[in-house]
Amino acid sequence: MNSIYIGILCLLLAVLPAKADMDNLIASIRSCHESNPIAAGEFEKFTKDKNAEFGDDFKCHVKCVLEKENAFKNGKFDDQAFVKFSLELPEWKNRQNDLQKAADECKNEKGANECDLAYNVAKCLVDRNVIVVVANKM
Repeated sequence: MNSIYIGILCLLLAVLPAKADMDNLIASIRSCHESNPIAAGEFEKFTKDKNAEFGDDFKCHVKCVLEKENAFKNGKFDDQAFVKFSLELPEWKNRQNDLQKAADECKNEKGANECDLAYNVAKCLVDRNVIVVVANKM
């Protein structure tokens, strides 16, 4: 189960870099894992296999954590918060244009429901390589 937490933590560090309090972030991940458990290896598959399919548990897990960390509010991705918070990370300080472009491209993702939408936004960000820098340093 620890590998699941590490994988999701990589995603969240990328998508939600402003969250300085790691204890709260880990508590969010654990809480979401209880309500929407995911299998070991799913996160790696998510970041590496562009054609991989995921079920509702994975998608709702992503939504749950994004909501708990205030990056997904009222059924929408908060693109401006994503950019602002990302720029606080040293690794991303000089990537404002990349971050803004990715946020602009991903903010209008659609989904069949809120879980699907949160997943599609996160996948869009992964596909635009705005989280690889952080994830590779874990």
